[in-house]
Amino acid sequence: MRTKNSFSTGWIHSGYTQSNFSITLTPICPKVITAFPATSSDAGTDDALPNAANDVVQYFSTSQWTPFNLPDNNWNDLYSGIRKANIFLSKIDRVPLKTPGLMDQWKAEARVIRAMCYFELTKRWGGVPLIGDKVFERTEQINLGQSHYDTCVNYIVKELNAATPALPPSYATAYYGRITRGAAMALKARVFLYAASPLNNPDNLRAKWDSAANAAKAVMDTKTYALTANFNDVFVVRKNTELILGYMSAPNSTVEANNGPVGTPRGDKGKTNPTQELVDEFEMVTGKMINEAGSGYDPNNPYANRDPRLAATVFYNGMSWLSRTIQTYDGGIDRPAGYGNTNTGETRTGYYMRKFPGTGGGSSSYANAEHNFPIIRYAAILLDYAEAKNESDGPVAEVYAAIELVRQRAKLNPYKLPLGLTKDQMRTRIRHERRVELALKSTATGISVAGRSRRTC
Repeated sequence: MRTKNSFSTGWIHSGYTQSNFSITLTPICPKVITAFPATSSDAGTDDALPNAANDVVQYFSTSQWTPFNLPDNNWNDLYSGIRKANIFLSKIDRVPLKTPGLMDQWKAEARVIRAMCYFELTKRWGGVPLIGDKVFERTEQINLGQSHYDTCVNYIVKELNAATPALPPSYATAYYGRITRGAAMALKARVFLYAASPLNNPDNLRAKWDSAANAAKAVMDTKTYALTANFNDVFVVRKNTELILGYMSAPNSTVEANNGPVGTPRGDKGKTNPTQELVDEFEMVTGKMINEAGSGYDPNNPYANRDPRLAATVFYNGMSWLSRTIQTYDGGIDRPAGYGNTNTGETRTGYYMRKFPGTGGGSSSYANAEHNFPIIRYAAILLDYAEAKNESDGPVAEVYAAIELVRQRAKLNPYKLPLGLTKDQMRTRIRHERRVELALKSTATGISVAGRSRRTC
């Protein structure tokens, strides 16, 4: 018998198999992956708006959130996930596994997921109570004090270091998406980067930036991951070289229906509306900003010859989509009411989110797609490394090389950055690259790092 607070020996013996272990652990931290399943969490930043003015995600940008009114409140879910991992770890030794190393691997996967839960907690609340391996009984009175942020970081890193050796570098196709050695290493790099940020490193200790840079470089040095040839493939091609850790779902068209332009019989909802400020951040294909001398930007043809990532991130007026032309001008089929005439049901900015939707289907329905919602991908690791290395050592050659790999994949020409940038100038370049490469992600916005919201996918 299995109850809410306990797992029976019989269930453990029969329930955990190689094929369903990851399915059983998937619900451990559901909101780590998709804080706002319908509207991108970027709609609570300066990069997008929700198409409904009363959407709770906008509380972040309108100062409506409080300790008692927090739309991204994952406290209960994350501690529930920690409890589930602790129960699993306390019981799994009873299972008579025959495959050598499999027990250690399963324990390692559970420890990484538990560490991820703690990381998500510290992103939102700083230092939090640490439970360790304790499994509380339902009748116990729990009164735990808050651990210092650095203590939490040390615990998370210790857990990840302990788990990493028992994890495989990859899985067979049937188990693709489970926790790998590289995923544990990448999570550690992300933990160190947040710990080095001004919020958590007010004295700007170089050692913290070194830890972040070294951890990201360790992921790079595995040679396990590479950028996909096409930017959009990482989101719509299930198995690809760039995804380090992602949220997997059965083929569906939910993200398309929630975020596609509204002017079709499919009934798309167009929930996430990128802002003009985000659109303006995308360079010309020549690598110049649109307001830069010699860029070639034409305000009468504003989307021509732009960074190709713009068309892979944002639906804009005149763009071709599923055998029709997007119409986001006032009175167009994708904006029938027009600017300022409605607070719901159509774009409030003139744009819709292109990132994540697949390309299958027609005017009446979508074809189901195998979406990837990255938690960590290789492009983010390259940018994390560039950021940490620049803060530690300045704009050395390794910083240029990392950021230029991302720009080269974007097909900017030239993709190389100007030589001789100062540390401050390189920081600005990295923030820009992070903004356009990782825009409109599905995961919740984290803390501010070097002055900008941390974007993760």
